[in-house]
Amino acid sequence: MRKPSALQGQLLPVNYNPLQIAFIDKPSRYTHPVTPPRAPNPSKAYIEHVRAPPTRLAQPRKLLVLLDLNGTLLYRPRIGKTGRRGREHILRPGARELISYLFDNHAVMVFTSATRRNAEACVASLLQHLAPAQRSQLIGIQTREQLGLTPAQFNAKVQVYKPLEPVWRLKAVQASAKRHGVRAWDVTNTVLLDDSAEKARANPHNLLQVPEFTLDDDNNNNGPAPAAIELSADTVKSETAIMLRVQAMLEQLKWELSAARRIRVWQEQKVTLVDGGPVQDMSILSDRLGRLDLGDG
Repeated sequence: MRKPSALQGQLLPVNYNPLQIAFIDKPSRYTHPVTPPRAPNPSKAYIEHVRAPPTRLAQPRKLLVLLDLNGTLLYRPRIGKTGRRGREHILRPGARELISYLFDNHAVMVFTSATRRNAEACVASLLQHLAPAQRSQLIGIQTREQLGLTPAQFNAKVQVYKPLEPVWRLKAVQASAKRHGVRAWDVTNTVLLDDSAEKARANPHNLLQVPEFTLDDDNNNNGPAPAAIELSADTVKSETAIMLRVQAMLEQLKWELSAARRIRVWQEQKVTLVDGGPVQDMSILSDRLGRLDLGDG
């Protein structure tokens, strides 16, 4: 049985040699139940911080945006009867436009529960439209190898979590703050973009939860390859709208003294990325959707 990398808890640089990491590319051999990681809870200091009312800054500042991959920015179909997800994927409509916005306006890092091997292909596809100088700005890729899992948990399909405190403690992450004109990355200026609220249990008010991007592949044992799947015009428009709402909400959060406090208020008001909710400036959404050419479907 392969084991997770000895580099658990460390941020892997973008140019890290993947051959130095043991990856899992076979179904789990465990036939007995595997005890999942213990579910984390927000710290007392975190709860006390987010209770305060939101405050608007006089000047905007950059955010650290942590990007989930599968279900958030892309979809990895399952392969045949094994139910495993392959490395081929379908990008969410609007994802590349969101990526361009993020690299122009914020600090970006990938935070995924996928293995490094699977994550690298997805990241390369997401960033391929960027200039090399922009791609080099990616702070790093935090993968399954850094989630502190036991070998059994690493090889099994268990619920995992994405606490932000270990990310904030990484030297490579904090070293990037000054380059972006920020003193330090912390609860006030970090946003996790993910489709899973459960994974954000430790820092629930730093989460912008995106509706899961998925396709019906239950009967796709011998179906078309992901590249051959065509999305309907309605799907393209609705998914693009979600990505544009993410952008609009980040535009508001960059003016906040604490992004977590504003997100808490949105969550209490049941603001979602499906309906947009009371976000102050939705002109980005209306302008871009108005120019979106979807053809005849």
